[in-house]
Amino acid sequence: MLVAGRRGLLDLDTEVRSVVPRLSSARYTARDLLEHHSGLLRVPWQMLVRPARDPYRRVRDRPLPERWTRPIGDRGAFVYSNTGYAVLGEVLDTVTGSWWSSVRDTVPGAGRSTSLTLEPGRAGRALLVGRSGVALEPWSLAEGPFASAGGAWSTFDDLTGFAQAATREEGCPPGWARDRGADLIIGATRDARAIIVRRIDDGRVAVVHSLGLGPATDAMAVELLRQED
Repeated sequence: MLVAGRRGLLDLDTEVRSVVPRLSSARYTARDLLEHHSGLLRVPWQMLVRPARDPYRRVRDRPLPERWTRPIGDRGAFVYSNTGYAVLGEVLDTVTGSWWSSVRDTVPGAGRSTSLTLEPGRAGRALLVGRSGVALEPWSLAEGPFASAGGAWSTFDDLTGFAQAATREEGCPPGWARDRGADLIIGATRDARAIIVRRIDDGRVAVVHSLGLGPATDAMAVELLRQED
C-alpha cells in the first residue's frame, strides 16, 4: 500500500469511498486502514450475530458487502481489524489490478518467498489435530475478500525471512503496533497463531508460530527475547 502511494497510484489520505465508489460508507483513508485506525471492528458485527465455526464462509467467493464496511468505533483509535485489511485488498485491486501481485512485488521478503500461496496443497498444510485424530480444516479466508487479511500460507522459514526484511526498516513497520519497548505484529486464524516481536533498544527479533496455544504464543516470544539477556 505504501509503495502504491509512492508510485502515485493512490493518495493514502484520500477517503476510500473516493477510490472505491461502491464502498459509500468508507469515510476513512487507506492510511487509517493500514494503521488500524479506521473504526472498523476486527470482523464485521454481522459475522458475530450468528456464530459459526467458520465466520468467513458467508463471503466465500463474493465481494465484501458494502454494509460491512461501515465503521462502528472511533476513527483514530487503534483497533486491530481484519475487516480493514479486507477493504485494503479491494483498494489495491482497484489501483493496481491485483492486491496479491502487489503484495508479492512490494512487501519486504514476499518476493523472495518460495512458499507464499493462497492455495497450499493439502499435504503441505500444518493443521491442529482434534480429539478424534482428524486434522481440523482451516477457515476459508483465502476464498473470499478476507484473503488479504490473513489468507496467505507460507513456511516458517519464509515467515522468518519476512520478519528479517520488515524489521530492517527504521521506526515501527506499517500495520504493526508499538508497545512497552517493542514493535510487534500478531496474526491468528482459527487454531494457528504467529507473532513477530522486535525489541526497540537492540533490534533483536523473535518469531513464534503455534497451533492451539492462542495467546500463549505471545508469551513464548517474550520469553525468547528475555533468554537472550
